Amino acid sequence: SLSTGVCTVSGTTVTMVSAGNCVIAADQAGNANYAPASQATQTVAIGKANQTITAVATPSTLPYNSTSALSATGQSGTGAVTYAVATGASNCSIVGTTLTGIGVGSCTVTATIATDTNYNAATSAPITVTVNQATQTITFGAQAPQTFVPSGTFSISPLATASSGLTPTYSSL
Repeated sequence: SLSTGVCTVSGTTVTMVSAGNCVIAADQAGNANYAPASQATQTVAIGKANQTITAVATPSTLPYNSTSALSATGQSGTGAVTYAVATGASNCSIVGTTLTGIGVGSCTVTATIATDTNYNAATSAPITVTVNQATQTITFGAQAPQTFVPSGTFSISPLATASSGLTPTYSSL
């Protein structure tokens, strides 16, 4: 082959090295009765191959304000892989390979691998990520004893706090 970066030839077998134009040369050196022939060439276009990619979210169900690691499988090429929220952007955000649940509900995510020398770009089928409500706890310190006074009042102290940062409300049981 005259284009060893694209293809090589051994006997009558052509081995593809990469996508591009493969130039195959035919030579005949001649013998006692025939003079050498002029070289003949043929160019064979070797096109980029299609590839597939599958997006993966680990975990695919997570609590609000938690993260999921994104990855991809099945791709053949070396192009950069990126991730995008296809639907439900109010519930999920992506930075690099990290998805964060920013709202309760669901979103769909796709992975895309960029084209490279030998493979066309590809986008995965969307996968669903579910964001559930996060759990929270309340910390409520002991209240000081009070002496009864008709129609008397007192302030709650210390106040309760919620691990979510939300403000607790109070009632008597």
